[in-house]
Amino acid sequence: MSDKEQIRRDMLAEQRRRESVGYGDQAALVERLAALPGSGAVSALAAYMAIRGEVDLTALIRTRLQAGLPVWLPRFSRHGQCYEMVLVRSLVADVVPGAFGILEPRAELPAVSRQEQGSEAVVWLVPGLAFDLQGQRLGRGRGYYDRLLDGTRGVRVGVAWDWQVLKSLPHAAHDVAMDRVVTDTRTIACSGALPAQAE
Repeated sequence: MSDKEQIRRDMLAEQRRRESVGYGDQAALVERLAALPGSGAVSALAAYMAIRGEVDLTALIRTRLQAGLPVWLPRFSRHGQCYEMVLVRSLVADVVPGAFGILEPRAELPAVSRQEQGSEAVVWLVPGLAFDLQGQRLGRGRGYYDRLLDGTRGVRVGVAWDWQVLKSLPHAAHDVAMDRVVTDTRTIACSGALPAQAE
């Protein structure tokens, strides 16, 4: 078993253990995300719909949509075996259960072009099983998010409970690192783009 696989097992076990006691402070984490410098003025917020154990971004997404600001959500393409981003305007009308049981944009909505995804003015909110202080991310092992983020130039923000942040993670050359990691207790500037915060 690889080091990555062992960490995945450990983090999933910890996630199951916390199901009955709570993962962390959801409200504090969403407040930190909303307060990120520049997050209100970006051309698009590339978010996600949470599965069990992940930080739920629904309130943040709704607030942005109600303000008329663009939100992209991932949709799994069975043809390409990859994720594509889709502009949504409503979490009621535009989102349905999709691949892997995750809510995703309707099939008839057009995907965002790779050129648009590459814009520096996009903020990416990225889930994961674990992150480290250098911005490395451990996903679920299929590489979908690494492929989705490949070639993007916007700020990549790992979204996690504080117990999901480890000192270091094993990583490969194709792994896409985060610029920041935001938890319920701190904001970590992995690339030096922001002063580290630990309030």
